[in-house]
Amino acid sequence: YKMLRKSSFSYLWAFLFTTFIMLHYGMITGLSIATVRALGMFIIYLFSKVLGRTYDLLTSLAFMAIVMLLVNPSYLINAGFLLSFTAILAITIFYPVLSCIFPFPSKLWQSFLLSISVSVYTLPIIAYFYYEIPVYSVFLNVIVLPLMSVLLYTALLALLVSFLHLGMGKLLALPAHMVLLLYEKLCQFIEKLPHNRWIVGQPSFITITMYYFILTGFGIAVYYMQKRGSKEKEAKSR
Repeated sequence: YKMLRKSSFSYLWAFLFTTFIMLHYGMITGLSIATVRALGMFIIYLFSKVLGRTYDLLTSLAFMAIVMLLVNPSYLINAGFLLSFTAILAITIFYPVLSCIFPFPSKLWQSFLLSISVSVYTLPIIAYFYYEIPVYSVFLNVIVLPLMSVLLYTALLALLVSFLHLGMGKLLALPAHMVLLLYEKLCQFIEKLPHNRWIVGQPSFITITMYYFILTGFGIAVYYMQKRGSKEKEAKSR
C-alpha cells in the first residue's frame, strides 16, 4: 500500500489493489477467524484513508465483532474468536497501562510488557476452553512475537523471488526456515521444563466476569492517576 501511494497511485486505487491482494492472501491461508478479523480491520483502515477519516482501532474491532457475530452467532463461544479479539483488546487497552507503570524505553522490555498484556487478558479464556494455563508462555512470546515480522517478510520475499529464480528463492527463505526451526526448538524446550502447565480446571462465568472487572478497574485507576499527575505537572510548570 505504501509503495503504491509513493508511486502516485490515488488512495482509492491503492486501496482497491491492496485489498485485492490481501483478500487472496487470506484465502491462501485458509481464512481462519483471526485472519478474517485482521483482514476486516485492515480493510477498514485503508478505507478510512480513502474517506479522509481518522482510523480508530477499538471502533474497527467492535465493528468486525458485530459483523462476524451477525454472520455466525456461535462465534461467541468459539475459542479462536474470543482469543483473537481479546488479544487485540489487551494490546489496545492493557499494554498502554503497563507502559505507564513501567516506562522503560528498551524494546525488549516493551516486548515483555506486550507479552504480559496478552497473556493476562487471554488467561481466563485459555483456562475456560483448555482447563490449563501455559506457565512459561509469557517468556516464550517475548521471542516469538518480534520474530513474526521477520518470518512473514522473508517468506513472502522468498516466494516472490522463487517465481523468477528457484535457487535464489531458496536462499532467501533461509532466514524464515531458521525462525521456524527456532520456534520448534523453543517449544520443545518449554515442554521439557518442570511445571510448564498449570491445570486449573474450567473457571465459572462469575469468576471470569470478576477477573475482567478487576482488570478494568485497575486500568481506569491508572488512567486517572496518570491524568491527575499530568495536570499537577502542568500546574507546577505554570
